[in-house]
Amino acid sequence: MDDDTDVGDVDGIDQSTAEKLRKGGYETLGDLRGVERSALFDVEGIGASHASQVLSAVKEATEGDHPDGDDSDGAEEDGDDGDAGGDEDDAGEDDEDETHEDGADADSGTTADDAGGSNAGSDDGDGSDAVASIVEVRDAARATAAELIGHDLDGVIQVTSDGEGWITVVEVVERHSVPDTQDILGRYELDLDESARVTGYRRVGRYRRADSDVDEV
Repeated sequence: MDDDTDVGDVDGIDQSTAEKLRKGGYETLGDLRGVERSALFDVEGIGASHASQVLSAVKEATEGDHPDGDDSDGAEEDGDDGDAGGDEDDAGEDDEDETHEDGADADSGTTADDAGGSNAGSDDGDGSDAVASIVEVRDAARATAAELIGHDLDGVIQVTSDGEGWITVVEVVERHSVPDTQDILGRYELDLDESARVTGYRRVGRYRRADSDVDEV
């Protein structure tokens, strides 16, 4: 997809979000290419989950693009063996190596079964881990969040791939109240690697359960 493409024409970015991005100075796909997720927090009306959705849409729209405009015919320039992209067979082999290295089955990754969630990906016996599925990532977040954050888990509300790993958004009950509509909820982002091991977390919001428009809190 061309860098001059309007943000509103990018699959995965709705018109309401596109209008907010334009007001924030991001009018085209090229404006969003390579932007840091934290930079989008400065755009009015763009919260943590919206920022993740926008960057996920940008990644899908730009996948397969060649930075220098090269096509598959130029992949072997200067003696390259097709590793620079474009070759369909090589691409398929790369994907297979990533998920089946040394005989590991991508569908056989075990779900997280401990509070640390650190063993969600299957181990192939030589220290290399299979890529976790989205369900395994969700289960790892469920198993990890309460103990890691120190509050009761209310739910996993989002799981997003960032290209190098995963970002999950969870809500925890930071203070129980009566009625429960007055509970104070905390919204947290958990960073996980591609094997569903938790590598970090941060709080991105705090609000009452009854509040609306929590992305803008």
